[in-house]
Amino acid sequence: MGHRILVICDQLEAGWVKEAQCVEQDVEWFSVVLGFSATRYLRENRALFQPIHHSVLPVEQYGEKAQQNLQEFYPEFVYHFPRHVRLGGRTLLELLRRKNGVNLWWFGETCEKSPLRGSITKQLYILALLQEVLNNESFDSFWIWLGDPDLRTCISKGLSSGNQSVRIFKIHPPRKIRELITKSHGFALIFRLIALRCLVIGRVFFTRFILFIHGIRPLPKSNKRPIVGLFSRYPVLWRNPYTPTHEERYFSYLEPLLRENAHVLYFVLISDAPSKLWRNRDQARKTFLSPQIEPLELYIHVSDLFKHLLDLRQILNFLTYHYWMSPDLQPKFLSWDITNLWDVELRRTLTGAEIQQNLLLMTAVDRLTTQLHINALIHPLEFQPMERAIWKGAHKKTVSIGIQHSSYCRNHFMYFFKEKELKEYCNEMVKDASPLPDYYFVAGTWPFEMMIYNGVPTERLNICGAIRYNNLAVEEFNIEKQKQLRKKLSLPIEKVILLVLTPQSRDESIDMVEVLAQVALELKESFIFLFKCHYHSRIEEHIEQLYSQLSEKIDYRILDVDGPLYDYIRASNMVFVGGTTAAAEALALARLPLVYVNPTLLNLSPLMDFSDISEFISSPDQLTTTLEKLKSGELSTKLFFSKRSKVLEKIFYKLDRQADRRILSFLKGKELL
Repeated sequence: MGHRILVICDQLEAGWVKEAQCVEQDVEWFSVVLGFSATRYLRENRALFQPIHHSVLPVEQYGEKAQQNLQEFYPEFVYHFPRHVRLGGRTLLELLRRKNGVNLWWFGETCEKSPLRGSITKQLYILALLQEVLNNESFDSFWIWLGDPDLRTCISKGLSSGNQSVRIFKIHPPRKIRELITKSHGFALIFRLIALRCLVIGRVFFTRFILFIHGIRPLPKSNKRPIVGLFSRYPVLWRNPYTPTHEERYFSYLEPLLRENAHVLYFVLISDAPSKLWRNRDQARKTFLSPQIEPLELYIHVSDLFKHLLDLRQILNFLTYHYWMSPDLQPKFLSWDITNLWDVELRRTLTGAEIQQNLLLMTAVDRLTTQLHINALIHPLEFQPMERAIWKGAHKKTVSIGIQHSSYCRNHFMYFFKEKELKEYCNEMVKDASPLPDYYFVAGTWPFEMMIYNGVPTERLNICGAIRYNNLAVEEFNIEKQKQLRKKLSLPIEKVILLVLTPQSRDESIDMVEVLAQVALELKESFIFLFKCHYHSRIEEHIEQLYSQLSEKIDYRILDVDGPLYDYIRASNMVFVGGTTAAAEALALARLPLVYVNPTLLNLSPLMDFSDISEFISSPDQLTTTLEKLKSGELSTKLFFSKRSKVLEKIFYKLDRQADRRILSFLKGKELL
């Protein structure tokens, strides 16, 4: 075969094949499939591919180098760009300065660098992956079959700079609203800015109104009783919300212990829309009239809403950026000009609702900590722009404590900064410094080391262990206990049970269950599949629709999202898991984690750096082989578990069920109880 054409695609439907059949010359076709497994892509388009000579290009070998390039570039870039790149004579930090030491840069999404939100990190990883493909493979032509218009523009521009021919297909998946509000049309973006502003203010106003008419009021200023506050979001971070048995997910172990020693209050942001809150108004009234939960919306006054509504500076910021600053953008990543991707990211942040929401949160925390005697305000490390609003509002009025509740890996860029960057922000004289908490608590020795690298002073840094998983301990496999649990959970004693735990990423979750679906038909006789979804990514309907169509002989069950996870892990033979802390939990409970990794998506597994204690799965064939080896005993788990102690210490410190008591001891030592 002479002519080699590479098709770059992110759509499951291979519509480009119809055009390929019209090409008269002898062509060898290759695809780089982005966002889902190659096997699934080939299965869905089997009939289309029959008339042409086609194969999916394996990219697994390039993933590690691509991730390394992104890790070296992105945290440094996000630090450098807003400080040192002058656009139209000024930097972004200068543009976004406010009085009282507030800089809006820290309240927007871009500064967080999170791979779990937005699209920029996913886009940059795809560019890094394609760069490795181009460095190691040769092609005569390129076809671009991408639904992401921004990525399509970036890749086509980069490839067109060479000598190869590039053909671009302008396909339009159902994302037209997104395209409208992220293109470089000033008026459309100004409309987005104003509309989202009004939406945020309207949401807070009607939420506050519903609380008011049901007799829910803020605590009186005369309340002088010292309080330890726990920040949360209700109901999204609670099990069984709006019921007497509701329980916060992150502080379920710490809260009862604190109550034995102090007056504890949850200060919550209401995550439900006003319409849903109204439908649940009777249950909400009982919830928020309790002496344990205080909605932060009560501390946002109507005057605050009008103040933010009439504040036109955010609109002026965007106009300044749009007309005077954006023409000077010229960022590069490897050989790619990423101007349009970075421009869209900045426009999304400058016109989004997050800055407005966090300004209101800062106001609420400021008023709350001024009116009440709060000794400490404790919160999970989850969304940094939101946390910075809390830290700024609480500054010098109470002690703020951020707790790392979940594991992370080197692709969680929100936890990685320029070396000693956070040390700069400890100096209050530094202009445009990010707000910081008074103290950090981290879960393991590895995040402790990273925080030291980031510049957190040792006197502000503590290690507590697995506070969110305080009941977790290292166990050995016990066949009798497994049988007892299977009886308790109404599971068959003899079958091999594969527990499937989907991650927070919806794309990765769907791809993961699709890969397993191709394997399930071969294993149907002896296996039972248990599916438990992440509470941030509920795909139960997709699982039911997919597996109900496969075969009546496939035994599968969809578990309650808040069901007893550890009991199900103990009852299973092995665990199929994505980029989530559950991989480390399974390891502690003596179950081998089979970690799914799609090479075209960033690997977010906490075990990504510990390949010798887990099996990484990237294809159905690999999953089938591994499951059969485990079932037959050919693959022994003893070697994996012999090395787990050091890894678990890096992730969870000491799994001794004392994480909550370490925090309690710290609070007592600082006389905060």
